[in-house]
Amino acid sequence: MKKIFIVLISLSLALSLVGCGKKSAKSEKSNNAKVSSVAVEKEADEEEITTSNFDKEAVNELIKNSDYISRIRVSTSTAEGMNTSFLKDYKGDLSQIEISFPKTLSPNKEYIVFYKDDEKGEVSPTERDGSFIELQGDKDSNLIYIEKQFDPNSYTSSLKSK
Repeated sequence: MKKIFIVLISLSLALSLVGCGKKSAKSEKSNNAKVSSVAVEKEADEEEITTSNFDKEAVNELIKNSDYISRIRVSTSTAEGMNTSFLKDYKGDLSQIEISFPKTLSPNKEYIVFYKDDEKGEVSPTERDGSFIELQGDKDSNLIYIEKQFDPNSYTSSLKSK
């Protein structure tokens, strides 16, 4: 009798453990599904971030009032100034002019900068605020708009259509 009782307990224990294993596998699948849906939502949020600060009228006004429009990358920020590289000149050739950028620009970021020739013959930012647009990547709406305005056949402007 004891042997049958031990066998029955062992079988019921084994069945209960098998049942628990199936539940955890199902919960893992549902957790993976939840995680993947959260990742998709996060990617959608990141895409929204890249397009959130786009004001077409303001950018058009900057384009109209600027003599120089360039895309730059700020590499490092040092006590003497910033290490910047010009990626592309859209209007004018700002890369050939010695200018200083504000220290408020963040290192390892890309910007579209808008400059003009002022009354004194010096090159200065087009507006006090808004002449430096931080880019959030190649899908940034400001970058895509500028690319379309000055180079409609560029790679970046074709990203939006894909």
